[in-house]
Amino acid sequence: MMAPHADFAALLVVAASAIGYGTTALAQTIVEAKNWDEAISKLECKHITKNADGSFSVRAIVKINGEAQRNPIINVPTYTAEIEAKKCRGSGGLVLKGAGS
Repeated sequence: MMAPHADFAALLVVAASAIGYGTTALAQTIVEAKNWDEAISKLECKHITKNADGSFSVRAIVKINGEAQRNPIINVPTYTAEIEAKKCRGSGGLVLKGAGS
C-alpha cells in the first residue's frame, strides 16, 4: 500500500508566512492609549511618515481602549495638526513619501 501523496509546498509557504509575520508583529512598536490625542503624544517621530496627500502613516500598532490598529493612516485634521506640532523633521522621522518616491 502506498502512502498518500501530500503537497507540502503550500503548507510550507503558509508556515513561512506565519513565522515571518509573527516575527514582524513581535518586533513592531505597540502604543497603548485611551484616545488618539494620547496615542499621538506617545508616538516617536521615527514611526511617523508624512504622505503626499497630507496624511500620516504610522509604523506601529496603536491600541485605543484595547482596540488595535496596525499601521494606521491618520488623516483627521485635528490629529494631523498635532503630529505636525511634534516637529519631527530632521530627527530621522516624518519623511515625505509618495509623489515621486
